Amino acid sequence: MAENTAATIMKTGNYPAYSAAKEKGIIEEGIQPLCDALLEIGAHPLASCAGHYSGVITGRLGRIRSVIFGEQACWLKPYITFSSSTNLAQKLNGYLNKEKGLTFNWHISGQFNDKNHLIWMFEPVDWRISARSSWSHTGRENSERLVHRDIKIIAKKITQFT
Repeated sequence: MAENTAATIMKTGNYPAYSAAKEKGIIEEGIQPLCDALLEIGAHPLASCAGHYSGVITGRLGRIRSVIFGEQACWLKPYITFSSSTNLAQKLNGYLNKEKGLTFNWHISGQFNDKNHLIWMFEPVDWRISARSSWSHTGRENSERLVHRDIKIIAKKITQFT
């Protein structure tokens, strides 16, 4: 999603219908296959980001991090928040724990939103694409390519096991 749109949606909790979000181009191309797959199996995508670099870190903290850690940009990890049954979320997470063809480690975690509804977060949890990883900063294009490759693999597989 575009950053300002995603922030507004997350803040207000006013999620557009998925088809309307697709039509408006709110869903980023890199994450859309997984959003589509989740919708196909009965989950409802709420917010997403394909993962990208936010550009040069600015301000005093940015300069300090640049000197100490050598960081020049901030990596924003891909994610999807979605609603579904607990059983479906468990099934998806079980698949992620077994899949050997992925480059990164992915998982699903649950949290309650401000309306006390349980929502799920689908994201990679891998040091190689963390903000402090030199691996992700030295090969930006390769990191993004591999993340999007994983997304396509996951999307294809989850539509096959339901």
